[in-house]
Amino acid sequence: MVYEVDPSSGGGSEATMLKSIVTYDRHSLIVNGKRLNVWSAEMHPWRLPSPSLWRDVLLKLRRAGYNAVSIYVNWGYHSPKKGVYDFNGIRSWDTFLTHAEEVGIYVMFRPGPYINAETTGGGLPTWLGCDVKEMARTHLKEYRAVWEPYFAAVNAIAARYQVRRDVSTGKVIGCVVLYQIENEFSTSQDPEYMTQLRNRVRAAGVHVPIFHNDAWNNGSWARGKGSVDIYAWDGYPNGFDAKSPKNWSPVPDVHGQFYNRHKADAPMFIAEFQGGTLDFWGGCGYHLARKLTDYDFVRVFCKNNLIAGVTMQNFYMTYGGTNWGHVAKTLLYSSYDFGGAITEDRRLTEKYYENKLIAYFLEAAGDHLAKTDRVYAAPVHNTSKFAAPVSIHSIRNLDTGAQFFLLRHADPSQLGRDETKTPEEETSYVSFSLDREYRRVPAIFPDSENPTIGPQTGIAITARQAKLLAAHYPFGTQYIVYSTADIMTHTDLGDYEVLVLYAEDAEFSEIVLKADDGVQVKPLLSSRTLTHKREGDAVRINFQHEKFSPIWVQNIESSQIKPLLIIAASREVAYKIWKIDATTTINSDKTLPVVIKGPYLVRSIHIDANTRSIDIRGDLDTATALDVWTPIPVNQVLFNGSVVPHATSTWKSLHGLLRGPPQSVNLPKLKRWQISQDDARNWKGTPEIDAFFDDSKWLSCDKTTTYMRSTHFETPVLFADDYGFHVGHLNYRGTFKSKRGNETGITITADGGDFYIYCLYLNSHLLGHGTLRDKPEHFSFPPDTVCIGSNTLYVLIDHMGRDDDWDAQSMDYKNYRGLKSAVLDFAIDDDAQEHTAVEWKVQGNRGGEDIVDAVRGVYAVGGLYGERHGWHLPGFCGRFADGKGWRSLDVSDQVVLSHSHGVQWFRTGFNLDISSKLDVPIFLCFDQNRWDNLPFKQRPAYRAQFYINGWLLGRYINNFGPQTEFPIPEGILNHRGHNTLAIAVWDFSEKDVLLPVSSYVPVFLKAVNGVYVYGGPPVGLVDSPGYDEKVYGYI
Repeated sequence: MVYEVDPSSGGGSEATMLKSIVTYDRHSLIVNGKRLNVWSAEMHPWRLPSPSLWRDVLLKLRRAGYNAVSIYVNWGYHSPKKGVYDFNGIRSWDTFLTHAEEVGIYVMFRPGPYINAETTGGGLPTWLGCDVKEMARTHLKEYRAVWEPYFAAVNAIAARYQVRRDVSTGKVIGCVVLYQIENEFSTSQDPEYMTQLRNRVRAAGVHVPIFHNDAWNNGSWARGKGSVDIYAWDGYPNGFDAKSPKNWSPVPDVHGQFYNRHKADAPMFIAEFQGGTLDFWGGCGYHLARKLTDYDFVRVFCKNNLIAGVTMQNFYMTYGGTNWGHVAKTLLYSSYDFGGAITEDRRLTEKYYENKLIAYFLEAAGDHLAKTDRVYAAPVHNTSKFAAPVSIHSIRNLDTGAQFFLLRHADPSQLGRDETKTPEEETSYVSFSLDREYRRVPAIFPDSENPTIGPQTGIAITARQAKLLAAHYPFGTQYIVYSTADIMTHTDLGDYEVLVLYAEDAEFSEIVLKADDGVQVKPLLSSRTLTHKREGDAVRINFQHEKFSPIWVQNIESSQIKPLLIIAASREVAYKIWKIDATTTINSDKTLPVVIKGPYLVRSIHIDANTRSIDIRGDLDTATALDVWTPIPVNQVLFNGSVVPHATSTWKSLHGLLRGPPQSVNLPKLKRWQISQDDARNWKGTPEIDAFFDDSKWLSCDKTTTYMRSTHFETPVLFADDYGFHVGHLNYRGTFKSKRGNETGITITADGGDFYIYCLYLNSHLLGHGTLRDKPEHFSFPPDTVCIGSNTLYVLIDHMGRDDDWDAQSMDYKNYRGLKSAVLDFAIDDDAQEHTAVEWKVQGNRGGEDIVDAVRGVYAVGGLYGERHGWHLPGFCGRFADGKGWRSLDVSDQVVLSHSHGVQWFRTGFNLDISSKLDVPIFLCFDQNRWDNLPFKQRPAYRAQFYINGWLLGRYINNFGPQTEFPIPEGILNHRGHNTLAIAVWDFSEKDVLLPVSSYVPVFLKAVNGVYVYGGPPVGLVDSPGYDEKVYGYI
């Protein structure tokens, strides 16, 4: 790529030119000379292993007005082994960043090396703890030697996609607009390390601004050695407890506490602002997390940031995705929905549309709102009986004079919690005065030196509502003196201009526009509430938001002011109003604005000027009326390629009706299963239980030193990481020789992370289960279980993920997994002086760090016997090592499965035939009816993990919950073909009871959240390698 030198940069180097493309001042980020009010969404493509769907999510974000997306690059996800890096397939950043460029969204690049992100080890590679003695996240030589090759790889990617100018076209291209080094590095101080990171970024040719996200606003890395270009911080004002979602924290005084506190020459930047909250095993579920940070939270807290002068906000998470495989850190379950604006299965929520209202306004306001200063705002006058204090704050653009006011209850955390109160009982009606000092059109109100804003009924402020109102606001040929309704967007359609205003349904609003003496105002739909009055050189218009209330304003005597179509909408109607730049046949380099009302989502618009047709691509969740406002005459309307009969409405639109999706689709029932039991009724899913199992190819635990962390350790070292096994289930087999058979028990110390479990067998007999983390648990040997001579112990551990390294000093990522010690107990007698120790072998995932499934990657599977032999894969032969076949049973057939049998496997297949014109998020659901609403903690212990076409997409724990429904992304799931489902079941029932197969695999497929008309491109199938006997055969 050849770069153009920007003469204004004052130099001729490529680096100087690149730096001039993305700059900043104390107000905002500036891209190619244009201010950018950053409204960014956090998503992690590695939590959505279907690359076709990356573009779907990115496009949904862009259509909601997000102009940036923030991504973590997960070092561990790309590096299964020291010195090995994989950026192909589902790990391809080239694919993701190309999609970002195509949809026109900027990228904040956050490659760590440490990222946290609630991923296993905080994104540090699985091998790091045992391969590198030194503490991570320091300048020390040994750690530097491993992060620098990783940074070289990711920095090359960032350099290729950074924002730059192409000399051949003169266009600014690329999408990477900001680069973050490290993550929440707030509890440690190592300026040399931060300097090393920064230097490596710059040396790789990356010249966009570098930032760091302080865990709280304390000024870490704002100045001094190791400092970054733009200081940023994280803000989660409502915390992480969603059990009581109506309980809010007070709204922070962002301006008073943080304005230019640490770096006066850079904009205020919240690198992670609360877009949802976490949930954990045994938690309350992400539906409550979404309520904790719902649309009310967005309009109060996010608008509060804007009025404080924050011009860079990134919302963590906006799309959370799935902790598939073993991506999650300990504590977290499979869903990482986070309660974001877009759900795990890619549905658009009310919070998505609320963000859209604000983002559209930011884009429309442009410099007006991107370069402001705090100014005085006159106090409000509360005209209602409800006496809760209402606060008002104001900012103004000193260049354009545009002024903005935020009205909200001073402490909304105290409101909206009492369900016995009606909304009206917690609504304030207020008015306030424009600040005379900053009035820019004094002739507008000749009879009033300082006019009062607000209709006679007052401006309605509900319990948890915030209004961001504009005054002295010019756009196009119009001039808004003030509006008591929020502005959503505005645009010029050639012959007239459009202004979209919104408020709650049935609310009264008022707008004052500059106008001539012959101004005409008329409703385009019948309205009993519309009134207007000429005042000086302005017109005051009062109206009610009756869902959709179009108003026509025309200045007859002035050719300088275009006619104006005001769309006064209720908030719910405004949600489905879209302003999209349409491609045209007129000029391939230019677009035309189009306004659309109705669809669930508008993806793209193309106008063919030759045929005078408009082709709209979009999605529908229901049948809806369609309104289209275009800048050029159009005779034909197409939606997803089909003609839409239409007529020209009285409100200037092309008006038609769109047919919705079918109410449901037919999904197969999972009736026929193969189970890991032979015809003699022998369960064979965990053959390692058998004392005579051949473990000759397992690794002997013979190491005497370790870099893993523990309060102490025994020799030989038993930690699984030291033998190359880092994720998923871990297996240990130990042997000891008994001279007299007087061993009475054993004390086990192990750790598999929070919510883990392990089982212990002696000579094929189950001794019990353990759950304590790094604490000893004693197991007694029942009579007659110890043999004179050789005895075999077997331990199966459910590894639940690594701890993170949030506090770098703690080195928690080095916390061991697996066994730490196993101490035999003996009967007290005179001859018990000499006893042999237990000799251990360990086995995890097949190949260890030399993973055998490079397509699915390092976190794909663990060490279950079935995983090591490909039982989870499509095309598995259905035979055991002895050549016997699996039993085939109907779901109603009965079998006996208890805790003594270990993990067992169930396989089935099913076909789907879903139209490519539909988007149907399909879930695998674990039936809860059998428990009669019994709380999770009171249910029997039962664990399962399931694989779709070889991909481990969910882990279910019956006695913890809360997740019972697991979305299966299309691409992994073949919507028009055959699919394989495998479930590994670990049932802890203590009694051998004859039960139907459905009791052990109580699962069904369901389109949990409905069916959608789909207007996007075909979803490609993800490469899903099947069973290969050469790789997975019994050896």
